Amino acid sequence: MTQKLNCIELLTKTSNSHKNGCLQISGQGITWKIYLEQGQLRGAANSIRLSVALDYHLRKLGFSEIPTLMKSIPASEIQINNQLGDDWLERGSWIPCLSWLVNHDHLTIAETDRILMSLTEEVLETCLWLREGKFTWLEDITLPEQVTIAALMSQKIDLIPLLKKFQDRLAKWQQLHSVINSPYQRLFLNKKENNSQSSAPIIVKLGKFLKGLSFRELS
Repeated sequence: MTQKLNCIELLTKTSNSHKNGCLQISGQGITWKIYLEQGQLRGAANSIRLSVALDYHLRKLGFSEIPTLMKSIPASEIQINNQLGDDWLERGSWIPCLSWLVNHDHLTIAETDRILMSLTEEVLETCLWLREGKFTWLEDITLPEQVTIAALMSQKIDLIPLLKKFQDRLAKWQQLHSVINSPYQRLFLNKKENNSQSSAPIIVKLGKFLKGLSFRELS
């Protein structure tokens, strides 16, 4: 049954309980799965698998040569049975691709974990925007088998400071509510000293130019 959600409060309460398991949240046709161990974050994924997302995070973290290398991975290594509603940790090609890159010495496990945590943070942040939906706590559910077999995502992250970072970023977004024209715009200029009287007209023009696209998608 759909209900009003405050995902920050829900995640804070779950983290403070030091539980092991998976918090599953659903809303607007999307499912999020947030894996916790003793209340700390192990990983998170959702049922949206944008093909550009992994490429974006690789380039953001400085692994600009990896997207080209991924094209050389044999198809037999990444043939995975996708099912509707599955997230990218459960199925899909991302984990097999990253595992292949580790096994062939193109990435270390530590580098791969950085990439996966960057993806996890983006997934978690989008979940916090949800205002209505439903949630279920799945006791003692661990990371999906394809992740554990690949020996990836061994790190644990304190969830509370991460939620605080997202709250601060959201507050900065809200300060720009009068000039935000699309939910796909990204916040880059968040300091008052970087703004000028001409900033607002420029942002309006950029919003019209993008036509709902983000700079990531446009590039």
